[in-house]
Amino acid sequence: MTKEDTTRVQRFLNRLQNHPVLAVFIILCIIIISLSTFTDSIDKLASFAKRYYPKKSPKQQKQHKITEIKLINGEQKESPVVINKSVETVARGLHSESEQGNTDLENLYKVAEKIYGVTPRNKQYLKIIDVALNKHDLEFAFTVAKNIYGTNPRNEAFKKIIIIALKMKKYNFATVVADEVYGANAKNEMYTLIITEKSKSTEIENSEFNKKGAF
Repeated sequence: MTKEDTTRVQRFLNRLQNHPVLAVFIILCIIIISLSTFTDSIDKLASFAKRYYPKKSPKQQKQHKITEIKLINGEQKESPVVINKSVETVARGLHSESEQGNTDLENLYKVAEKIYGVTPRNKQYLKIIDVALNKHDLEFAFTVAKNIYGTNPRNEAFKKIIIIALKMKKYNFATVVADEVYGANAKNEMYTLIITEKSKSTEIENSEFNKKGAF
């Protein structure tokens, strides 16, 4: 700071001493601006935290965990369980002998969406996809995967769906999934797998046909 600048500052301070009202006004303005900036920063941080780290009360977390175990693990046949008072959906235990077909799966998915929203990191969606694949409901598994993960080629759920589809000899469905997720990239390993499995199946069918023809 030069001597001239020092002189100007000194003059300004002298004026403030001679005009206490002006000094108080300037100090108040500085405080208001500081508080406003600080409040904006806090609001932005809070908004960020709510968006990426939704907070649930310990009671809710415990309640959800218990319900998930009842819904997913084992073949239980409990009475309907209300997951949350704020969620007006009742989900029944998943079991292979259910006479309602995939109604339980659909209810479970709706409940998960209401509780967790579209959160790809949540492992409950992977469990739902696994249960759907165990029930051989490829379309439902693929729908859930797309809704939660988009068409992210790095996600393992899509590989699982393709592999199960191939085991079920649903080659066209496996190709549709691969096209949507991997963009018809012939170099992708999943396309190689589809072609290989389809060729094996064709060879087996031809072999069986030839055996029947021989007799």
